Amino acid sequence: SGAQPVLRQAELARGGASSEAGSRINSKTMLTLAECIAHGHGTALFPEGTSHEDSKMRRLRTGPVRSVIAANSIAHEKGLPEPHLLPVGLHYRTSWHFRTDAWFEYGTPISLEGALHSPENRARLMDGEWVEAPPNQVNQLRDKVRERLAPMTPDASTWEENRSWHILGHIRAIGEGQKLATWREEVQAARNIRDEIRDGNQMLEKLQKNADKIANKLHTAGLDGRALNKGGLRKPRTSEVFAIIPAILLAIISAPITLIGSGLMIMLGKVLGDRTDEGLDARTTYHLLASMLGPLLIWPIPIIILSLAFWINMPELREWLPLFAISLPIMFHISNKVALHAWDLHVISRDARRINRLRGHDDAKLIAEGVTDILVALK
Repeated sequence: SGAQPVLRQAELARGGASSEAGSRINSKTMLTLAECIAHGHGTALFPEGTSHEDSKMRRLRTGPVRSVIAANSIAHEKGLPEPHLLPVGLHYRTSWHFRTDAWFEYGTPISLEGALHSPENRARLMDGEWVEAPPNQVNQLRDKVRERLAPMTPDASTWEENRSWHILGHIRAIGEGQKLATWREEVQAARNIRDEIRDGNQMLEKLQKNADKIANKLHTAGLDGRALNKGGLRKPRTSEVFAIIPAILLAIISAPITLIGSGLMIMLGKVLGDRTDEGLDARTTYHLLASMLGPLLIWPIPIIILSLAFWINMPELREWLPLFAISLPIMFHISNKVALHAWDLHVISRDARRINRLRGHDDAKLIAEGVTDILVALK
């Protein structure tokens, strides 16, 4: 596993490298990537070339499919199994929120159906020379990838439109006596609404305006379709309202060990994530890096300090020092898991308070009327 360097046109324009050097580096990277894919190594390719917070796909780059075409030719020459492109949809409720709901969707693999390079060019690839695939084949494969990936994204003109589809999905489920219990079910329900509207369902298209009003009021209050029932806003369960009590208790229990072991990495993840200029979706990248590298880079510091304190202050128990040192990372991990559970309970209680606050607002009546009108129309 690892990352391969690619010099983009913008970087070359800033003078990061000469055109010849950039071409040489990129060709070497593309060939290395193709060799890895040809030999069966899984590789994550991001065809848009950048992360973003748009509600639909951006223009796809050709780099990933060019590497896959080359990998297919190399595999053909070496008698290896043909590599396939596997479309993957990454669905997040709010991509920059800590511990947001997520669903990873896997589509139908795309086969290249034989080597696309000529025999002469396949021989050059085998000799370690990067050779571009025929442009028309590259564009056809890129378009096929987009065709498969687009339905797996929100594919909405705006996030407001996407939220209205989610609301219609929730209300339709309510009308059928069901509940969208998971994020995956919500995504699929919204997708069904989207596809039906695009297939000409005029009733759903008309209802989308009402759903948009409901969605906007809920979103302003920090809520979504999970706050609804057939009467409008649901009444939170007692267990949801009072979830703050076990949340506080678990936070108090876990705080000493969590702060000692992971306080520094939590602070780094928070500060760096909030200060990034790479977009909101980059925020959780810093959370991931802190949680992934923290046990390797941060935990040794408190382990060494606590072990020295144990050695100095408890000379009669020094033979237990190895066991004490080994137990510390286990304690840090368990304490962190407890702290995360406390956070989840806090979110449950926070959402319950938001619902109760909105229930006492004038908007609650408008939401109830909107839900009723949609339910009547869907019957």
